[in-house]
Amino acid sequence: MSSLSNLNMDHSETLEIVRYRPGGHHTPHVDYYKSEEEILEETDGMYGNRFAQGFLLLSSTKIGGNFVMPWLGISVVPHPGSLVIWHNTNIYGNMDNR
Repeated sequence: MSSLSNLNMDHSETLEIVRYRPGGHHTPHVDYYKSEEEILEETDGMYGNRFAQGFLLLSSTKIGGNFVMPWLGISVVPHPGSLVIWHNTNIYGNMDNR
């Protein structure tokens, strides 16, 4: 991931693999903590907010299965090997809740 994103991964979370079954989904959400207390509670102080995230698509689907960011109007059709990387912060380093 480091070579693909040009980001230092030394302080990153471990890789998470998720498999969605037919009908599986996430409701629209943002991946950031709103307060220092929330960070400590959720991560035991090991991590902070995510500067950037990546989503590697490993398979395709016959129907649906798009990776969607509705507040940005983005929908990515899954193709094996596709990688979506996005920043969670704006240009000032503040969390971007879109």
